[in-house]
Amino acid sequence: MLAGHFNAHSQRWDPQCTQQKDATYWEEIIDEYGHEIGNDDRPTHHWVRDGNEGESIIDLTLAHRPITKWTILNRSHATDSDDEIIEWEVNVDKQEDAEDVRIVGWNLSTMSKEDEEAAVKLWTELDTGRAQLADK
Repeated sequence: MLAGHFNAHSQRWDPQCTQQKDATYWEEIIDEYGHEIGNDDRPTHHWVRDGNEGESIIDLTLAHRPITKWTILNRSHATDSDDEIIEWEVNVDKQEDAEDVRIVGWNLSTMSKEDEEAAVKLWTELDTGRAQLADK
């Protein structure tokens, strides 16, 4: 999940964009990692410069999981920033998370004799020269 003020302009996320700027890197990240662009067509950035006003989509929400909710919060959450406040949710597949193997504790009963001998040798080497604790 990537979200933030990317300050990059591209028609891939902003259909009103007339000049691509600083977007190539993010487009490559999106393609390489298969990210979904969560933004809809609403501008996330509003600006005034030299008497001119404009808006664009430079605050992006990217994820490699389905984005199930993406919205711009209403003005009751307004700040002094020229960027909108964005809220999003992603779908977390519990089965996908379960595929990550996590080992807690030790199961020495499955250790081969070779592995056991290698472990004893390693720990003996690591123990050499260390202070020994002893009861007095």
